Amino acid sequence: MRFLTFFLLLISAKSFAQTNEVTFPHSLLNFSAAPRTTLSPMSLKLWDSYQTGGPTYYGTVLEIYGRPGHQTTQLNFGGWDNSKIRYREAFYADTAWSSWITLLDSKNNIESAGNLMVSGGGNHYIQNGNFGIGATSPDAKLHIAASTGTLLKAVGSNGYLLIDNVGSGENYYSANSNHHFQTGGTDKMVITTSGSIGIGTPSPDEKLTVNGKIHAKEIRVDATGLPDYVFEADYQLPSLRETEAFIKKNKHLPEVPSAASVEKNGLELGEMNKILLKKIEELTLHLIEKEKTIERQEMRLKAIEEKLKLKE
Repeated sequence: MRFLTFFLLLISAKSFAQTNEVTFPHSLLNFSAAPRTTLSPMSLKLWDSYQTGGPTYYGTVLEIYGRPGHQTTQLNFGGWDNSKIRYREAFYADTAWSSWITLLDSKNNIESAGNLMVSGGGNHYIQNGNFGIGATSPDAKLHIAASTGTLLKAVGSNGYLLIDNVGSGENYYSANSNHHFQTGGTDKMVITTSGSIGIGTPSPDEKLTVNGKIHAKEIRVDATGLPDYVFEADYQLPSLRETEAFIKKNKHLPEVPSAASVEKNGLELGEMNKILLKKIEELTLHLIEKEKTIERQEMRLKAIEEKLKLKE
């Protein structure tokens, strides 16, 4: 009957909240007691939790028991623990209460204009404004951790993304919009904001910079200005004597970069191929001319031999 009276008071709160109240006798809750030992079905009771081994040193517990054989519920309104509200339950066949679950911490606001749900199998933490999944002490706005597999981590005001394959020591992160792929904390590949890619180097100075060997089935280089002009009639072919004099003075072929220049500035394959092709074409013209000279000399020798035979 007392429960029914309290229920009617609740649904009539607009009319009677300021003029009626339900008073419970003062009694301390024994938190170690099994469920339903002191509460009848279809009733509720208000307990005090002062120094009784509960989740808080001071506090109040509201216990509700429905139909016989149904669930029993307790709500703990904390005292001196940041005013938290905790919940635990026990079904009829249970001999012990479930663990306490914190429902609300008054120092934080939870607001939603629609559906708001946080669920999971555990190991989810919100700490100092950081949200951790599998990380008990998240140090980023979103910190997803695992002992093996893939780790995703985002930190920093400028945007920092880390994806870490913990099992193999590999990770990926983005800092200041540059993308880094690492192994053991060392950059293996970097993609910069300008679209340059560095492999084996964190600072690419070209669209593709590779600090190491390249193995490919084929490399295609777009090139213009191939030296076909060498075969034009008006091309001034350097003489071999001119080439010899240049070599003696400079210790390398004309137009070909020196060893010191290549060691300092590197070698441009497209430009070098054009230079080498030009030298091959010039060498071919010299060989053709030498062959003509040899043929003329052979003809002269043959004519001399014929004259000598006639004299005999």
